[in-house]
Amino acid sequence: MGFARVVAARGPGPSTTIQILDEPPASWIDPATGHRVVRLTREPGSASLYFTRNGYTADGKKLVYSTPGVSVLDLATRNPGRLWKAARA
Repeated sequence: MGFARVVAARGPGPSTTIQILDEPPASWIDPATGHRVVRLTREPGSASLYFTRNGYTADGKKLVYSTPGVSVLDLATRNPGRLWKAARA
C-alpha cells in the first residue's frame, strides 16, 4: 500500500503534484489543522492505540502502541521496547 502526498504550488496557474510514497514521511503539516504531525516509529505493522485508549504511561514518559504484539516508546529518546510479542501462526 502506498501513501499519497499532494503538493500544491502557489503562483500563476494551477499546479498540483501527487507523489506516491512507500511509507509516510517522518513529519508533515496536516493541511486541515496546520499542526505538525511527527511519525514516532518506522516499525512495520505498528499503530497507535484506538483514540478511546490512553496509551501513555502514568508518568507520561512512554507511549504504548501496537505492533505484532505490544510495544512501548520512550518519548525522550524515541527508543522502542517490546512488552509482548505475538506468537507466529
